[in-house]
Amino acid sequence: MKIGDYFKFGRYPQNNGDTKEPIEWLVLDVSGNGALLISRYGLDCKQYHAEYVDHGKTAIFGNG
Repeated sequence: MKIGDYFKFGRYPQNNGDTKEPIEWLVLDVSGNGALLISRYGLDCKQYHAEYVDHGKTAIFGNG
């Protein structure tokens, strides 16, 4: 395994479906017996800008 290699490992629902597909990983760095990886495609997402109430105060994410 070397930097820049892609390989498939694990499965996760992708492409707006429920069918689990292989996850493609990109090797960013290799050190000893470890490697730094990132998935080729985003696997999941969460809403970033959301309003919630905490201790009676309103907080809004994304307003810096």
